[in-house]
Amino acid sequence: MVELVVLGAGAMGTAIGYLFAKNKKDVLIWSRREEICNQINNNHQNSEYLHGVVLPREIVASTSIRDCVENSEIIVLAIPSHATTGLCQTISPYLHSRSKWLTIGKGITLPDCFTSADTLSRQLNIKSENIAALSGPNFAVEMVKNIPSISVIGSESVALALKLAKFLESENFTVKTTTDLKGVAISGALKNLAAIGIGIVDGLDFGDNTRGMVFSFYMQEILQIGTQLFGSRSETLIGNACLGDMIATSFSNKSRNRIIGLLASKHITNIPTDNFISEGKNTAEALISLASKHNLDVPGTQFVYSVLSGQKPLNAFNILYKNIKEKGT
Repeated sequence: MVELVVLGAGAMGTAIGYLFAKNKKDVLIWSRREEICNQINNNHQNSEYLHGVVLPREIVASTSIRDCVENSEIIVLAIPSHATTGLCQTISPYLHSRSKWLTIGKGITLPDCFTSADTLSRQLNIKSENIAALSGPNFAVEMVKNIPSISVIGSESVALALKLAKFLESENFTVKTTTDLKGVAISGALKNLAAIGIGIVDGLDFGDNTRGMVFSFYMQEILQIGTQLFGSRSETLIGNACLGDMIATSFSNKSRNRIIGLLASKHITNIPTDNFISEGKNTAEALISLASKHNLDVPGTQFVYSVLSGQKPLNAFNILYKNIKEKGT
């Protein structure tokens, strides 16, 4: 049996594998691209996603999804949320009921407003206590550099959360746990919207006062969405899983979502998906649909969706500002 498998060899998937391997765990990473597998296996690097980082020899890679999941104990799902359904259909014949899951995807899919954790549960009939989610202010490039960092794992199973935390923790990478699986699973998606929104505002060059005003408004909206639409706990959302991640992602140029917002502020919305994978537009559309069904107004989310859909950024901001003046505190 393979103890730890990571499905996805992007930056975060590779960084998670790195942390596991640093704790002397054997890790098998799946990539659909043979050239990445060869580089990991032969050169102990993944230069496309973590340039300059030497990977521990405990990490090996494979393009065979069957070999990766058929006898796996813990599976880390490290692919974009919109690809989760298709992957579930591919791997379902090879899975066994003993597998535990850790999701790190940060998006919500249409039409059901599912997180990656929801999709796993529904598509593969996995009990919720066998699923955990990870979120926090964690840029992959910093996770592998032993820089002081913190992350949060949410699972209905305390034992699973503690086991995963033990496997990931190091001297400067702290992992907190909570039973609020929903809160952690939704945190990454919600903070991405804020990061895109702040990127748009910064690209419009209003200044720090405007940025602070909009950031505060997003936090209010996120609390409403998380607690009223998903049943998240407010303490999860104002902690590192969401707020901490939101600060890091909104204000750092390491953030793909912030960069998407900056580009969108200049009317650049046709962004190559092989360079920037942003789940923001799909997440915004899903949340707007869900909020409408529950009579919840989400102008911050609508602002992001409107700009990414082609509306003039300044016009969209003026609508947002009107809402902030009327509804913000």
